[in-house]
Amino acid sequence: MDIIAAGLTIVILGFLYWRMIKRETPERIGAFQALVPLGLGVVSLFIGGGGTVLLAKALGGIANMLAGNTGFGGSLLHAFLMAGFTEETAKLLMILLTLAILKSRVKNVYEYVLIGAAVGFGFAIAEEFYYGNFSAEASAADYVSFVTRMISVPAHMTFNMVMAELLGMARFSRLTGKGSPALNCILAVLIPMGVHSLVDACTVFNSKLMAGEMSGVLTALACFAGLLIYELVVLIRFRKKTEKFCGMHFGVNPRGCQGEDRPLHREREGPAGKDGRKRRTGQQKLPCFIIGGGRHSSMFSPSPIMAIFTAVASSRWNIIILNPVSSL
Repeated sequence: MDIIAAGLTIVILGFLYWRMIKRETPERIGAFQALVPLGLGVVSLFIGGGGTVLLAKALGGIANMLAGNTGFGGSLLHAFLMAGFTEETAKLLMILLTLAILKSRVKNVYEYVLIGAAVGFGFAIAEEFYYGNFSAEASAADYVSFVTRMISVPAHMTFNMVMAELLGMARFSRLTGKGSPALNCILAVLIPMGVHSLVDACTVFNSKLMAGEMSGVLTALACFAGLLIYELVVLIRFRKKTEKFCGMHFGVNPRGCQGEDRPLHREREGPAGKDGRKRRTGQQKLPCFIIGGGRHSSMFSPSPIMAIFTAVASSRWNIIILNPVSSL
């Protein structure tokens, strides 16, 4: 059953990732940009696993005490320390490493989302093969495990799609001056860790479930139902917002300045006709210039880390002064 589950994980997540790539407009990412975060997502499992082992050793008896705690609070803290914190931190590092490798290739918020999806995809593949028990015989428990695993297949992908979206929004906020980059960065960490920890607290770290108590079983079933709804909401939301995220560029929009969708032309007015109305005689192109610092600086640069974005418009010119723009 486990080998079937691993195969279905690759097929399902591969199809979702492929469809996401196909939806990008006006230009799709290349194979290199698609595969780098996928490979790093596989690596993130071993970084997260190593972090879990080291943290368990550092906590010593505290970890064992949490494991034996039958209360929900103890299960939640245990799940956060042993899974939510370590695994999501590992994947966050791989997302940031991907951005460092790709550098200027990443041109909009949607491509951040694609990176998050790929890292989560790679992690899920590695997890299936690492934790799977590929035995020939299957018990009733194996069939139950198979069903629940199929429900949770897109979980890691959706966790990191949300994470990457918020990181992309933080960068976009720096460019436009709209929204709070700091708040987006904080939420990019807290939301995936929180949801991941909550799911694991109700399932794999649920001490009542492990003891076979009915309350624990019902909690786990309710959690899987909620997880399925969460996954569908996230996937449908990103599908609907694809065009919006594709249009959130990290530079000058070809259709206008300052990332806006206004055209670089204006109508030229001619002399008034007999009816007193002015006639339009054609379009006059308004040139667009960029003046100032480079596009990329470190996200840890001391000052100024925020982009100073000033637009000056006159009747004939659109001028943008950028100094400097930081990127994640």
